[in-house]
Amino acid sequence: LLSNEYVPKRAKIIVGNFERLGIKNAMVTSLDTAEFPKMFEGVFDTIVCDAPCSGEGMFRKSQEALDDWSEENVKMCAERQLYILENLLPALKDGGRLIYSTCTYSLEENEMTLAGLMERHPELMLVKAKDELTSATADGIDFDGHHPEMKLARRFYPHISEGEGQFVAVLKKAENTAKKSTILYKDSSISPSKVEIQITEKFLKDIFTEVPSGRLIKQGDYIALVPHACPIPKKSVFMPGIMVGEIQKNILKPHHQLFSAYGDKMKNKIYLTKGDARVQKYLRGEEIECDTGLSGWCAVIYEGVALGGGKISGGRVKNHYPKGLRWN
Repeated sequence: LLSNEYVPKRAKIIVGNFERLGIKNAMVTSLDTAEFPKMFEGVFDTIVCDAPCSGEGMFRKSQEALDDWSEENVKMCAERQLYILENLLPALKDGGRLIYSTCTYSLEENEMTLAGLMERHPELMLVKAKDELTSATADGIDFDGHHPEMKLARRFYPHISEGEGQFVAVLKKAENTAKKSTILYKDSSISPSKVEIQITEKFLKDIFTEVPSGRLIKQGDYIALVPHACPIPKKSVFMPGIMVGEIQKNILKPHHQLFSAYGDKMKNKIYLTKGDARVQKYLRGEEIECDTGLSGWCAVIYEGVALGGGKISGGRVKNHYPKGLRWN
C-alpha cells in the first residue's frame, strides 16, 4: 500500500493514522504525481485518486468552502484533476482499477473530467459499482446526451443517504498480457551500521516469539523495518515501513508503531477486555497492574487489537503510549 499526499502536513496525519491502526505493508510519500510515471510502470492493482476539488459537497457544513468557491476555481480544479489522473494512469496494471473520487457536485470536475480522460485513453471503461453503493447513491449524469456510460458513476446526496455531497467512479484498464510491471527507480534506502543491526536484531529476538520479516533501514534517527518489496524512493518518504525505534547509548527505545503493528507476535502480552478499568488508565498514560511473573517489554492488547506497548517491572506496566495520543 503506497499512500501519497502532496501536502506534507497531511502526509504526517496519514502516518499517524497508519501507526495507530498497525498498518504493516505500507509506505507514505509526499510526491508530485508527475513523479509517478518516472517511478512505476503498470505496478498497482488498484489506484484510489481522492482528488483535490472545489468542495461543493461541503457547502452545508463548511462556510470556508462556500467562501472559497468561484467558477475560476472549478475550472482550475478540473484541469488539475486531469493532470493528476494522467500522471497516475501509467502506474496502473493492465486489468487494474482506478477509483476516482471528489467531494464536489460540479460536472466539470466529475463526469466531464472522466469523459476527457476516457477519450484520451480508450483502454479505460467505467464499471458498475456494488449494489450496496448503488442503493445509497444516485446515477452519474450524462452531461451532453453522448455519454450514457456516466450513469455508472455514483453521486452522493444528503437527501438520499447520510453524509455530504461526493462523487465516485470505478474505471477498469483493459488487459494486455504483453506488458510487464516495472519499477523504474533504484532503492535509495540507507543501511544501519553493523552495531545498529546487531542491537536491533537482538532486541527483536528478545521480545518476539516470531521475529517479523523484512529488511532493516535507517529513517532519520530511527531504525525501520521494511516488510514490503517496494524500493524506497530517493525523496519525500514520510514512512518507509514499520518504525522499530531509536538507538540511544546502545539501547533501543521502541517506537509505538512496533507495538501496534506486531503486538500479537510479542512474548509478553497484557490482555484487556471491555469494562476493565485498566483500559482508560492505559489510554491516559498511567501505569497499570499485571501478572507479577512477567518482565520486560510487552504489548497491551484490547479485545484482540494492540493499543500500544509498555515495560513490565514488579507487577506493573510502565506506560509507553505516546503522549500525543493520550486521553486528557
